[in-house]
Amino acid sequence: MSLKVRLIILLGVLTVVFLTSLQIIRKLKLDISAEQQRESLIASKLELKKWIDLTNQPLNRFVADFATWSELATFLRQPDPRWAENNLKSNLTNYSSHVLWIMDGNGRVIYSAQATPDPPLPPPALFRDWLERSGRTPKDSFFTESRDGVLEIWCRPIPAADAGEPKAGFLVIGQLWNDRRLITLGRLVESELQLAPPRQPETRINTLPLLDARGDPLRVLIMASPASDPTGYLNHDSAVIYLFISFVLLVVVALWIVVRSWILQPLDRIGLSLAQQSAAPLSPFVNEPTEMGRLAQLVATSFKQKAALEQEILERKRSEAALRESENQVRQSMDQRNRLARDLHDGVIQSIYAAGLGLESALTQMNKDPEGARSRLQHCRQSLNEIIREVRGFIGGMEQTEPPQRGFARELAVLTRTLQALWPAKINASIDESAARLLTPFQESQALQICRECISNAVRHGNARKIDIGLENNQGQGRLRIRDDGGGFDPAERRESGSGLANLEARARELRGELQLLSRRGKGCTVTILFPLTPASP
Repeated sequence: MSLKVRLIILLGVLTVVFLTSLQIIRKLKLDISAEQQRESLIASKLELKKWIDLTNQPLNRFVADFATWSELATFLRQPDPRWAENNLKSNLTNYSSHVLWIMDGNGRVIYSAQATPDPPLPPPALFRDWLERSGRTPKDSFFTESRDGVLEIWCRPIPAADAGEPKAGFLVIGQLWNDRRLITLGRLVESELQLAPPRQPETRINTLPLLDARGDPLRVLIMASPASDPTGYLNHDSAVIYLFISFVLLVVVALWIVVRSWILQPLDRIGLSLAQQSAAPLSPFVNEPTEMGRLAQLVATSFKQKAALEQEILERKRSEAALRESENQVRQSMDQRNRLARDLHDGVIQSIYAAGLGLESALTQMNKDPEGARSRLQHCRQSLNEIIREVRGFIGGMEQTEPPQRGFARELAVLTRTLQALWPAKINASIDESAARLLTPFQESQALQICRECISNAVRHGNARKIDIGLENNQGQGRLRIRDDGGGFDPAERRESGSGLANLEARARELRGELQLLSRRGKGCTVTILFPLTPASP
């Protein structure tokens, strides 16, 4: 991801976080305002209950005082309308009452009066149910529907004149919840009040239920506070927030322009310069005394240093190539020298030793068997001629690495016949034809040289009289074994004193095989070469 994309993402994330934070703050303010309004409504509701209780105290006193008036019990026994007009109806207005009923113990209306000249109101329909409920207190009241509207009803029993008799009757008064009462209560709590049908269930905080005689909501008193809209006082804050958002967006745009001009464009040119491996794109600001200018100068300097370094590396590579060529030539010369020394040792020198031994044998045989001595001298001459041919091949740089195309078994037979004619030793060869057919020309040449070296060592150093040579195919692995009955030797001492064993090990490695040597003094010697067989090329 490029730096430009990262900066764009960073600015976008910061902007989103900022706007989200503003929305969270606004939401918190709205929640706080709603909570404050809720608390204000709860407080207003409690205050409304207190004012309702205070405004109802005159009615409570009225019903409590008049119900215990002994003359009212007398009135129940002997109803006198004029007394009721003068003492009961005249006090309705004083105690803010709308209607009054005097009932006997059975709930039958004895007298009724109301503050308005309208026809008298009938008693509440559920009044008898309400009378049957026990545990009523002077504050107990209920609401009921009437012709003139919602009435709040209070009732107190009228005791009998004789304490032993049941109650004489009941005093019932009602207060009308009209617009005037709602306006009066609304001024006291600084709210607008109105009556509405109840909801099922009622969950509004700004409502106060008005219960009927059964305890069910008849109406709900709703308080509509002028401060009920929580967003009104936030309009000013919203304008400030929008102005602040505009300022932040302007800052973000300005910051983007500055970052793009001072950072991103120079970085793009530096990247283009690095991609083209040229200081040309850096020319507009390479001389500026800023951080990007100094960075461009460093990049331009690095190009110069890189060119010098590449030139130095090229010179070093040329020197290293020349040195490697010289080392290869020296190594090839050393390999050629080692190979020549090994072939001279295993071929020419061994043949010269064999010719020398043949001459010694002919001198010894000269007086006793002149014909046998002449035959042995003839073999010595043939061997010396072969040695001369090999030496000329080495001098001319034509080392013989491949035997004549007669096969390994026939070449080994020729070699053993020649050596037997020169040396007084019996050589037996047991060659597995399946293994011999798999030998490559190089393997045949190496195997013959190994056999020549082992036979020469067995006769010259071990005075062997019998030598066995064998070649086998052991599941794709060739095994060449040369065993003699000579005097044997200590392999550790012989390894330090001569090059014969070293040559055998070198030829085993060239065959990608392994040399195994078993010898003890007086017990002869066994040389085994294990090497992989590959089909010979036709």
